[in-house]
Amino acid sequence: MLETKHDAKDASKKAQHRPQSYGKVLFVTKDNTRLRIVNDDGSLGADFDWVDLTPAWQWIPATRH
Repeated sequence: MLETKHDAKDASKKAQHRPQSYGKVLFVTKDNTRLRIVNDDGSLGADFDWVDLTPAWQWIPATRH
């Protein structure tokens, strides 16, 4: 599941939860003119591009237990 967030602080709080029904959520937020993945600690990670989903595909295995 992917969710867009207005601010990284809210995304960081929500990232601490892992719903059993659908698993960890990928949060993205706007950073100037681009979208960025929000890391669990609230920092901004890789660029997110709707055309090149490579960062999202890389995020999936990195978040598994």
